[in-house]
Amino acid sequence: TSRLDIVDVIGSAISIKKSGKEYQACCPFHAENTPSFTVSPQKQFYYCFGCHAKGDAITFIMQYYQLGFLEAVEKLAHSQGMQMPKPSQHRDVDKHLYKLMRDYTLHTKDDLRSNDSATAYLRERNIPESIQKSFHLGYAGNRSLQFIRNHLAGSEKSQLNICGLLSERDNKSQAKFYQRITFPIQDVQGRVIAFGGRVLDANRQPKYLNSPETVLFKKRQTLYGLHRLKQLTSDHVYVVEGYMDVIALAAHGIHNAVACLGTAFTAQHWRLLTRYCHKVYFCFDGDRAGRQAAWQTLQNILPELKPEKIPFFMFMPDGEDPDSFCGRCGASDFVVLNSTAQSWDHFFQHQLTRQHDCNTVSGKAACIDEANKLIATMKHQSLSQALTAAFDLPLKQIESTTLPAKPPAKQKGPSLLPLLSVVFSQLFSKDATTWSYPQSVENPGHHQALHALNVCILKLQAHPETTGSQLKSELDTHGLLADVDKHFNIELCAVSPSQLTHSLHSLRVLLLDRQIQLFLETDYQNDSSTHHDKKLLAALILEKKSLENDMLQLINSD
Repeated sequence: TSRLDIVDVIGSAISIKKSGKEYQACCPFHAENTPSFTVSPQKQFYYCFGCHAKGDAITFIMQYYQLGFLEAVEKLAHSQGMQMPKPSQHRDVDKHLYKLMRDYTLHTKDDLRSNDSATAYLRERNIPESIQKSFHLGYAGNRSLQFIRNHLAGSEKSQLNICGLLSERDNKSQAKFYQRITFPIQDVQGRVIAFGGRVLDANRQPKYLNSPETVLFKKRQTLYGLHRLKQLTSDHVYVVEGYMDVIALAAHGIHNAVACLGTAFTAQHWRLLTRYCHKVYFCFDGDRAGRQAAWQTLQNILPELKPEKIPFFMFMPDGEDPDSFCGRCGASDFVVLNSTAQSWDHFFQHQLTRQHDCNTVSGKAACIDEANKLIATMKHQSLSQALTAAFDLPLKQIESTTLPAKPPAKQKGPSLLPLLSVVFSQLFSKDATTWSYPQSVENPGHHQALHALNVCILKLQAHPETTGSQLKSELDTHGLLADVDKHFNIELCAVSPSQLTHSLHSLRVLLLDRQIQLFLETDYQNDSSTHHDKKLLAALILEKKSLENDMLQLINSD
């Protein structure tokens, strides 16, 4: 990128205006009215103070046009009149293979339309025709079989083998997916690179069959449904077990889901997926096997974690998968369920303390040893340091047996407890009247009480008629009610929507105050603040003033 000017690159895609030594624009990655997107010619870097998108010229092209790294480099090279290396002969072969896979897909779609058993099965699974077309579902029947037979002569047979469309039995080549419903697997450009197949005959095994790895299809580099995610503007994605779960969620209106294909979720998958969204919700069964799979996933991605890319772990109720849960409870309840998801650091701590008996010295030591080994794999230094500091349950207990106890640090500013007591009292006093609710409270520190508050707000956003007693039941279901009852003085009272809004605004102002105070005590006292730091501080102060003005209007309106 040494020959590229980031101002020219970004200016060719969006409208930017000079502001001092830098350039400003409304961020292209999230909706806003006031510009918070800055481009620095000196640093050849962009940053958004709203959504925290950042990077260089190549990163911008990747994010803005939803391209992979090589595609972005090629696009930039073309815009600058630069020559890319000539494609190899292998890439010419690949183009023909992509065409072969596309043509086979079209034949399976024709077969599906004429096969009553296959269409009946999809109807039973509540997969509407629009979703069938969107995912290019098909059936490997007579038309697709004839397509295979027509290509068995000469060099075309080897191409079928390369694409994984043939299987060998008794020294004879056969159509691999014959008499199966077919699920085309597409790469990030939407090209068909492999297939999954499901039998209709319950006595035929295996029930599901996937393509082998080929020159087109690498399981560790592919996520089912990722090409669809590129077309969305969602900042989060659900990672589910298989392609049927992705399709079932889409049938219920939830289109931001992907799945692995016959392999565990890897660091390579994480790097691929987080090009397109910032929050990843891993959706597992709530049983022991599901939690073990979640734990293995976290260990796989731990070295690649960065502060701006956040994994969460959500667990389905016993005996449920995303398809059955949405069918029984609806898509809105599935979205509410993700409010109970554990942040990766909480899951990290919870899983280790479940695996080791921290009531014994040996158990505590084993827990700390395993935690330290896993934290040592993390590449992001500040994130690993923060996790070390956060992992305080066994650490503090161990330290207290060998070191003098340190007095707890005093929290500066007003306490959250009285205000949270008021908010929970108001929520638990709500009747069945339908209210309109403000947004959830930011919880960067994963405060348990704020998490419980957000569970209530998300429940009310999905079901505004929910009563206070039902909210308590919701918290009890998530294991949060006892903690709320223990730490807060709950007093039932008559309450209006504006009173709750005022209390939530007060809570946000208090949290912003703490953020501003921390900012001033660190960067400014150390004289280490940058121009961007000062702008971020100004944004926090403006947000606080805006909330205070809203509170004043609420008081005057009453």
